[in-house]
Amino acid sequence: MIFIRRDKKKPFLPLQDSGVAMLIALMVITVLVALTVESHRKVRGMAQSAVADRVRGQLEWTARGGVVLAQALLLENRRKSTNVTIQDDWARPDKIQLALLEAGQDPANLSVAIVDCLSLIQVNALGKPPHSHEFNPEQQQLWDRFLRPIFSEHETDEINPTTSFINSLKDWLDREDDDATTGLTGAESDYYLRLDPPYRARNGPMLQEEELLLVKGMTPEIYLGAYGIKPVAPFVTVCGAALSADRQRREYPGRINISTAPLEVLEALLPPEDADLASSMAAFRLEQDGDTFINNLAPPAWYKNAPGCADLEIDPKLVTTTSNQFIIYSTAKKDSFSLTIRAVVELVQDIESSKWDISILEWEIV
Repeated sequence: MIFIRRDKKKPFLPLQDSGVAMLIALMVITVLVALTVESHRKVRGMAQSAVADRVRGQLEWTARGGVVLAQALLLENRRKSTNVTIQDDWARPDKIQLALLEAGQDPANLSVAIVDCLSLIQVNALGKPPHSHEFNPEQQQLWDRFLRPIFSEHETDEINPTTSFINSLKDWLDREDDDATTGLTGAESDYYLRLDPPYRARNGPMLQEEELLLVKGMTPEIYLGAYGIKPVAPFVTVCGAALSADRQRREYPGRINISTAPLEVLEALLPPEDADLASSMAAFRLEQDGDTFINNLAPPAWYKNAPGCADLEIDPKLVTTTSNQFIIYSTAKKDSFSLTIRAVVELVQDIESSKWDISILEWEIV
């Protein structure tokens, strides 16, 4: 029996043992429930994390297999021909799916896409090698034709935003960082250091395409596309460097493979008054008789055979029909999880044996 003294003048009053025990029991139960819930939460989180890690590991190996398959397709094509065209198996989604099935992979769980680096405009080819102190005039014109229709949709009070951006891009790439900006509208580090936050110009080749967003005159709306305007991002690349003639350094030739280039890049290769002929060239590349492509895309001037293009002239310094560098996107999926590997690969020919091999230049999970 427990007694509680309420007042010195009053006698002690008894408190029932059962009431105290119930209070203590309720407190203990409350604490135990809270601990149990927290313990279950942590265990569940650890279990989910373990499952996610296991699935991620499985997806990564599956995606790696997709990269290997893409490399095999590229090597197989190169052993047949040095020409690289949109008609090749590596460029055809149906042929890639067939190859996946033959390799025992479900195309619903693994998808592979391959992009020819030379089908895109090479950012780092704008300046003449090795230091980009001067414009490569053919590339300057290519950029102007590509950007002018885009920038014209975003014009402000600037007299010529297209030229302004191209000048600033050249200043970003060249090896100098002084007051000798290109034209009146270029920009060196002194301009960027006044921004918030401040930063310096690269003064060298860009390392990734998103770096264009740092150059004076480029905006996210223009880079990614907004309001139905053609975006810049899908049609440019920082890849494409090849060994120089003396094999001492890598340079960006800037040539566009017209046999794989998307319509938007084909349009940039043509004079503005002939830009509509790009559609004829694109359709000509894919013309078939049943399952057989009927037009030969091997000669660099094949475009003259496209309807309406007989008198068309494209600067030969901008054109090629081959390529050695490709970007592979391999995406593996399982339930609600997915993982994509982006790999830049290069076809390399052994000088002595003349045999072709393929190597990975870049590899990342995106």
